[in-house]
Amino acid sequence: MKLVSFASLKGGAGKTTGLMAAASGLRLRKVRVALFEADKNDPLKFWRENALENDTWDEDCKIFEASSAKQFEQSFADAQRAGYDLALLDLEGGESELNTTAIVSSDLILIPVSLTALDIEYGIQSFQFVRRVLQDNDLSTPVAFLICRFPSGKDKLTKADKESLEILSKLPQVSARIPTRAAYADLAVSGMLHLYYEGLAEDPALRVMRFSVRPAMKEAEELAKDILDGLAMEPADANS
Repeated sequence: MKLVSFASLKGGAGKTTGLMAAASGLRLRKVRVALFEADKNDPLKFWRENALENDTWDEDCKIFEASSAKQFEQSFADAQRAGYDLALLDLEGGESELNTTAIVSSDLILIPVSLTALDIEYGIQSFQFVRRVLQDNDLSTPVAFLICRFPSGKDKLTKADKESLEILSKLPQVSARIPTRAAYADLAVSGMLHLYYEGLAEDPALRVMRFSVRPAMKEAEELAKDILDGLAMEPADANS
């Protein structure tokens, strides 16, 4: 089982949003996904409770506890025995034994970052921390930025946005981006993106809303492709 960690020293960087978008994109490719909760605020559990009320939680995405290094190791072994293809880990903020253990265990590390000066600063610090841990352990695990809250539609890039992109252009990043969309902002309530999108098709009155969610679904699929490419994994047969 491969492990993808979403890491940031700063809260509110988009870790949970990016992870859940990736989970939906991967599920569309029939990848069995285990979700690991290391963030002490338990956002994944909170999102799951809301999704269950709306019947928009994918039961093939089980949440495993990972609030300590020891618990993470046990949960990883449990998920592997259960036959999951891929694990997505929502790391806690800051530097910790748990984060260090997760980083050295990861097959791919994504660092979500928004285009603000503060987020860029913390994003680079997160990148440096991850690289330092990997170097200390003689590992060459791929690390890449995931740009979140990217201006979309009619919103234009500001001068500050362009300066931030220029900084990030010198650093590794995945091609997929998570723009500023209501579909992402509503994930904590609406549920898993692929099931929410599917449910909108069942009610003709919601067709317009489904059209607005479609771009987010395509972006989630692109993120899933980037992850599978980064892991050199083959998606399962969509017909299986």
